Amino acid sequence: SGKDPHKRHHMATHDGTVIVINPGSTSTKLAAYRDHVAEGAEDDKVERVASTELYHTAAELGACGSIAGQLPLRSAAVRLWVSKLWEQHPRYRVSAVVGRGGNLANAGTGTYAVNEVMVEELRGGDKRTRAREHASNLGALLALEVTKLAKECGKTTTPEIPVLVVDPPAAGEREMGKIAKVTGLKHVTWPGFGHALNIRAMARKAARHLARQNAGPADLSAYNFVVAHLGGGCSVAALEKGRIADLRGGLDSGPFTPERTGALPVLDIVEMAYSGKYKTKSDMRKQLVGQGGFVSLLGTNSALEVKKRARAGDKEAILVEQAMAYQTSREIGAMAAVLGGHVDAIVITGGVSRWEELVRLIEKRVKWLAPVLVFPGENEMLALAQGGLRVLRREEAPQEYQRAPLLRSKL
Repeated sequence: SGKDPHKRHHMATHDGTVIVINPGSTSTKLAAYRDHVAEGAEDDKVERVASTELYHTAAELGACGSIAGQLPLRSAAVRLWVSKLWEQHPRYRVSAVVGRGGNLANAGTGTYAVNEVMVEELRGGDKRTRAREHASNLGALLALEVTKLAKECGKTTTPEIPVLVVDPPAAGEREMGKIAKVTGLKHVTWPGFGHALNIRAMARKAARHLARQNAGPADLSAYNFVVAHLGGGCSVAALEKGRIADLRGGLDSGPFTPERTGALPVLDIVEMAYSGKYKTKSDMRKQLVGQGGFVSLLGTNSALEVKKRARAGDKEAILVEQAMAYQTSREIGAMAAVLGGHVDAIVITGGVSRWEELVRLIEKRVKWLAPVLVFPGENEMLALAQGGLRVLRREEAPQEYQRAPLLRSKL
């Protein structure tokens, strides 16, 4: 055809949509986006045309037996919502479907095409690299279900459309160097599981911010950032030219969160495990993930409630507020050391970053390291859509997921 394959590509704005799917522990978030980017625009002008959050009851989820067993339940709900979207907007056609990346053993940052190797691992068929159970493992599988439905209904812009995942939660597993993963036990390594999707999306936003401010490059690969994602889970990462050089948080390290303990004194955990109080591994796990953090300290998992209590002068809530800021600041300082002190900006993001007093306490401790940028909220749905759009515009080629060469270590 003579066309430049790397030339920026634009979807037709009247009907080309990107469907985004983000499964969480008790709900499945869905959205449809259209591309309204203009040539030379500083930021993506993406229009969200529809969105919802489908909630699943504890009884429904419990009857499924496992996260993998939840696929039929969630798939039926997702297919129904997408079908109703097409009823309301008959002209819409699907250009790409993007799911949240799962806990993949061999995926770094970036956008990946969903393939058979990935599906087998997420379904648990590859016993060497069976993905640790997490709701995000269903993202790629649900994306395939929506793609199948779109083809059956003649709702795709082309016969074959991209089915993608973006910046999977376990991206740090592959990107962190060997030195960052070593612990004092040979068979245990520091995990790279965390909020890679929002961390990278907000790092890109920070890069554009610095580019406008300093008339410099807008590409993520030009900068070093420390990014703290504060939400139901917390992750603090060092991004070296876009690569996750190190990460703490996710499920089993870093600062405590509304429901998670974060890092703990390991010998005390040994005592707990053998105290006889916890009958199963599941009981013990729930203490660390689900009943830790604010739940253990203050009896609530609501950051909003803790913020209100602290503002009202509740001494226990004030202490928890200060301790969370302290622990987050300590992790930010550690990540700055990972980058050798060469930090272009510290980025604070996530839903809990709307807590002004908490953010001020963190900023007070770390602002001497680098400028602090605050981008409140979790922006995972938009980040997934933008990943799909980068592929459609041919700004980024999707990577091919490959089987992991070795069994990942687990904590």
